[in-house]
Amino acid sequence: MGQSHTWTIPIQVTVTVGETAAGAAKPRVETTPIAKPEPEDFGEAITIDPDWPNRKGYDPDFLGTNIPLPKLSQSMKNNTVEVPPQFRKNNDKFVLNYHHYSVVMNKKRRCAWYSAAMIDGRNFQDFKRGTDKWFLDPRIDTKFQMGEELYAAKNTDRGHLTRFKDLSWGSGASGMDKAVKATNDSFHFTNCALQLDGFNQGKDRWQGLELFLLEKFAKKNERKMIVFTGPILKSSDPKYKNQFMDYTARIPLAFWKVCVLRREDDSISATAFTLGQEDVTDLPGFEEKFEVGETQITLAELEDLTGLNFGPLAAHDHFAASGQTGALEISSPGGATRKVKPIESYDDIVM
Repeated sequence: MGQSHTWTIPIQVTVTVGETAAGAAKPRVETTPIAKPEPEDFGEAITIDPDWPNRKGYDPDFLGTNIPLPKLSQSMKNNTVEVPPQFRKNNDKFVLNYHHYSVVMNKKRRCAWYSAAMIDGRNFQDFKRGTDKWFLDPRIDTKFQMGEELYAAKNTDRGHLTRFKDLSWGSGASGMDKAVKATNDSFHFTNCALQLDGFNQGKDRWQGLELFLLEKFAKKNERKMIVFTGPILKSSDPKYKNQFMDYTARIPLAFWKVCVLRREDDSISATAFTLGQEDVTDLPGFEEKFEVGETQITLAELEDLTGLNFGPLAAHDHFAASGQTGALEISSPGGATRKVKPIESYDDIVM
């Protein structure tokens, strides 16, 4: 996430001839009309591990008990990008795997339904990251991705879904190498969403939420957590097109996050959050005029908002079981109401 900068306007055209791997979809001509430079280079350049079949992605047994990926409805599956067979894990045709995380892509919206990440707080690695550089994923057709052109206009950011800092971990002798590869993998446009400058930057937003939960609630001898993150996609999301785009995209105005960890008593705890880009509530199509940035909601209500099924996690939602102390009722599309709890400080979280 960056501040406004003075731009240069380089134009880069890359043509890929042939196939990236046996039987893989051939990426089309990729045009990057504008790059927003960062102010300085802090370390080694971001490069992508070329060994694509080596990506293990999300591990449902990461916490020692099976936590499956959110399930798509049949209509959602019909609108989901299929991963070429040679890049699939466990023959799952919808899951695009990276180092330490996985993504499931929406065809029509050309963005992720969700990103699923694993965090290992005991094995965080500290290193200097190079100047941010983002990449299209060559394993899937570029017509299902939005690249640099979407983020070329002023006052916008390339917003990570899975945060790069969450992936900066690795254990053993190759721990640093694993951390660097995973961090670099986070810089794929499949893990990106258009956000306003400054969104998710303030301490009252999502910065540091995962670290706080790891420190306060996670089992101390493990410090592990699973995080699912995605946009709340609505048909009424406003359309967006800047001068560098040859297509129109609907931009989500809110995002969600589900954090799952094993507590000191060895029980599993899961909680859901939403965060709106309240700075754009004056745009056409914005439905909820509830001007609180971050809120905690029940998993059941998040399922209604997203269409996803979080399976057994609802049984571990302590916010839902708590009577939702401090919650407020707000209107939802269709006239129903739902309860949310405004998060003014991390200590407001029910875990």
